[in-house]
Amino acid sequence: MNTPAKIWKPSQAQCKVIKAAAALESGIKADQIKLQPGVRLNMQDHTVESSINIARVTRSTDGTWEDTDLEDRVEWLTFKKGVPLTDDGRAIVDFYIHRYGIRDDLEGNVVVFFENGQLSGIRGYGVKEHAIK
Repeated sequence: MNTPAKIWKPSQAQCKVIKAAAALESGIKADQIKLQPGVRLNMQDHTVESSINIARVTRSTDGTWEDTDLEDRVEWLTFKKGVPLTDDGRAIVDFYIHRYGIRDDLEGNVVVFFENGQLSGIRGYGVKEHAIK
C-alpha cells in the first residue's frame, strides 16, 4: 500500500522570500512578478511521475538533475497549495520569472531548495546564490 507523499505548504514568509529573490534575480519589482514553477519529467525513466519537485523526478545521485527536462509550467497557486516532498523531506522547485500579463518574456529563473522543514537555499539561474533571511 502506498502512503501519501509528505507535503510542503509554503508559508507566507517563505513565499515573500522567494518573490524577493526573484525580484533581485530579474530586476523587476516583486509586485510586478509572476512566478511559475516548472513541471519536470525524467528523460531517461518514463515510469517516473512528473512533478514540480525536481528532487522527486531526478534519479541522478551527483546533486544535478540533468536527467530531467521542463514539461510544462503551472501557476503560483499550484505551488502554494503544496509541493509533494521526497521520502526524506526534500524539494527543489525551479521558478520561471515573468512580468504580469506577459508569459513569453522570461526574465530569469530561481531555484528553491527545501529540506529539514525549511528553505535551505535559493539560487538564481547563472547568478550568485541569494541569502535566506
